[in-house]
Amino acid sequence: MGKLVVAEDWLRFAKMDLVSARHLCSLHPRPIEVICYHCQQSAEKAIKAVEAAHGNEPRKIHDLAILLEQALVFAPEIESIRSAALRLTGYSVLTRYPPTMEMLDADADSALIDASLVLDCCTVHISTLSVS
Repeated sequence: MGKLVVAEDWLRFAKMDLVSARHLCSLHPRPIEVICYHCQQSAEKAIKAVEAAHGNEPRKIHDLAILLEQALVFAPEIESIRSAALRLTGYSVLTRYPPTMEMLDADADSALIDASLVLDCCTVHISTLSVS
């Protein structure tokens, strides 16, 4: 399977996580922790898609800071998503277990914005490779 095909698969899964997070926003009460978790997962998979697009096997870790550092080697222009990725990274673990922090609707809203930024930026990078 070609590396761009693999990258597209990663992006497809990233998009599904973001769509799931957006859908969960319509529930009342809003499952804030689950929304934030899916946003983190979307960003994680989008960043891993960048690595895959360059022929690297993405590491099986959830720390977006580490994943971003690896992806920046191939795609320095995605530096612009660093702040968004750093805000999301904690949601990979903190949201899966009984609450250790209070989460508000605003956290879910911010996570959706951050995840969208990461996914859009990574998608644009990968699309430039497919037209090259």
